[in-house]
Amino acid sequence: MKGKDLYSFYFVIIISIVISPFVFDKDFKKYSELITFLSIIIGFTITTLAIIYGSPLTTALYDSPDKNYYNKLKRLKHFFSHSIYFEILSIFLIFIYPEEITIKGIIIGKHLFILPILTGTLYCFYKIFKELLHIFSHPTINP
Repeated sequence: MKGKDLYSFYFVIIISIVISPFVFDKDFKKYSELITFLSIIIGFTITTLAIIYGSPLTTALYDSPDKNYYNKLKRLKHFFSHSIYFEILSIFLIFIYPEEITIKGIIIGKHLFILPILTGTLYCFYKIFKELLHIFSHPTINP
């Protein structure tokens, strides 16, 4: 993502970081369910990418200009890559981050990352799904 899309993503993450302490408490223990959810989203993303790659739609998307991403295919590529990287990084963070760390007297618990991970993932999913619906509701290939 880049431009306005990336700034919107950062805004969603920052707001969710601020709200997170009020939503999840340190007794949250359902990290395996969160990892399962992220794995399903990653599977959906990779499957969708494979379907688009194997279709003649890629040529039409490549030929469709986009003011921020050069063409619609590059726009989708940016959305897909950002989404997959964010979700894999989130899974990695869940695995390696301890239950809590104290930095200069401030306790930063693992539970504070749950809401930013969920909102970031859902934002990426929304952007991809919105773009795919736009593509499929406005045919670009002539029969």
